[in-house]
Amino acid sequence: MKANSYLLAAALTASSSLVAANTPFRAFPENPTPYTIVTEPGIKWTLEVQTVLDEDSGDQKLRLTHLLEAPILKTDEVKFELSFSAASYPAVLDATIPGEDMSHCALAISKEDDRFWVETLVDGYYQCTDASAVLPAPADWCDHVNNNYKDGNRQLEPSENTNWVVPFEDDNPDEPFCTPNTNLEYKCSKIKCVLERVLDSKDTAGDIPFKPTGNDGTTTDTMVIKKNRAQLFFNISQYEHSVKGPKDTTLEIIVYAGAYSLTASALAVAAATMLSF
Repeated sequence: MKANSYLLAAALTASSSLVAANTPFRAFPENPTPYTIVTEPGIKWTLEVQTVLDEDSGDQKLRLTHLLEAPILKTDEVKFELSFSAASYPAVLDATIPGEDMSHCALAISKEDDRFWVETLVDGYYQCTDASAVLPAPADWCDHVNNNYKDGNRQLEPSENTNWVVPFEDDNPDEPFCTPNTNLEYKCSKIKCVLERVLDSKDTAGDIPFKPTGNDGTTTDTMVIKKNRAQLFFNISQYEHSVKGPKDTTLEIIVYAGAYSLTASALAVAAATMLSF
């Protein structure tokens, strides 16, 4: 029994070191797949999706990382708008509720230091067109052929209700959001925008939740991005209108649960070590 106690203490010490080295945040997957939203001559826009676990609060957050590869001017304001739903979200039979969630991430160069860029976030949603007069009644108004998202009118959340946050500022000269362009006519050859929101904000009037369960990274939900429901604005002198994607089909991206709690994992390892003797 005494030997078991020593083993348990050693396992807990090792696990505590592991947890301390990786708190307070843990992202899963650690190396996310970059999903292509738009690819055109001179433009590539990809999206990475992760679940971030705050080990201190227990909050699970959806992290989106937009990456644009393009000739980006110093005077540009780069805007990423993403409209999406979740596979777990029920069919939309009420035109007053969110049909799609929406996040808007804008980047403008810092006025204090032009090595860095400043993010501005907007939270909102789209409602689907009321197709109640159509017979037979649609199973989901958002999937109906006549749905035009009420002529594309966004419903924007007041700033005090915005659930999206900037997880970290662009202030590290070793890892800037902007990759300098070798063509001095342009400022960046690549730029990224990162934003986070809790998986389920409980804001049923304005957010679509993601509801994976468990904390072992094996249970998932799915982000659903329909054709042309993502928009990119930049370099207005060359592109007068937004560039839209995905072009050909609906894009489905796995949203994982829990980002795997290292604390729970470490305790499980410690317990298993003790019981094996």
